[in-house]
Formats: sequence, structure tokens, C-alpha cells
Amino acid sequence: MAWVLRQENLVAIPRTSSREHMRENVLASDIHLSSSSLAALDAVFAPPKQKRSLEMI
Repeated sequence: MAWVLRQENLVAIPRTSSREHMRENVLASDIHLSSSSLAALDAVFAPPKQKRSLEMI
């Protein structure tokens, strides 16, 4: 969640089934990831190279 929240022009819509999970989601805004952590996450979860439809669950 902290990785998603730091991105510009992006809105996170988290799903939660408990108050504890909701608290964790809120606290994610206080987490500051290092440059190396962000680079590692960006490498694993690279943005798509072209537009594509969102998956439906």
C-alpha cells in the first residue's frame, strides 16, 4: 500500500474485511520507502508497456 500511495496520479481503493486491516491501510501513508526498496518494487511490478483493460474480479 505504501508503494502505491507514493505514486502520483494514482488513487488506491483498498478492500478490507476487518477494522485491523483498515488501520494497517491508513498507517501505510506514514511509511517512507527507501530509494532501493522503491527500485526493487518497481522492477518486480513494472508498469505495462501499452494500454490494457483492467481485470475484473
